[in-house]
This record gives sequence, C-alpha cells and structure tokens, in this order.
Amino acid sequence: MSYDFAFPAKSTMGKLDALTTGTVWANEQNKHSAPGICTLSGDGLLKLYRGSGDMRVLNLLRDIAHAIPQSLSRADRPIVTFASASAGRSCPKAG
Repeated sequence: MSYDFAFPAKSTMGKLDALTTGTVWANEQNKHSAPGICTLSGDGLLKLYRGSGDMRVLNLLRDIAHAIPQSLSRADRPIVTFASASAGRSCPKAG
C-alpha cells in the first residue's frame, strides 16, 4: 500500500489513527491489506536491493517494516475490537 488509507473515524483503526503505508495486499477480492509480508520474509526484497542497488526496493522494504507496529496492541495504545488484544498481540484473541 503506497498511501495511508482514510479509515472511518469511528472504526477501530480510525480511532487509533493507524497508518497503512507499507501494508501488503493479502486479499484483493476482500480489499484486505495486512501488516508485513504474509508467507515469506522480506529477504527477497533485500537481496534484490543488494543486487540492483535500486533504492525503490529498499524504500518498499522500509515501508513494510514500518507498517508492522501500526497493528500491534500496546498497553498505551490497545486495539479494542470484539475481543481486545493484549499488549504485544497483532490480532485479538477470540473468546
């Protein structure tokens, strides 16, 4: 995701003023973007940057890495949904 999505003000992420630059499209059909690379690490991007020297690749990797903390629940910034996420969790524990 190359920009910060404008969440509805009353949504969970809107209340947190979450940023989405650097999230990765996990499911285009459902319009779902997730923090971090889903199945593989960013090692391929790092190797591509090292081999090519293309700063756009390194900037993409940086954006992805910086997006991950936006989805982590912290004691000072809890993510409250149908089941609150304890500090350090990225997804609320159901039940």
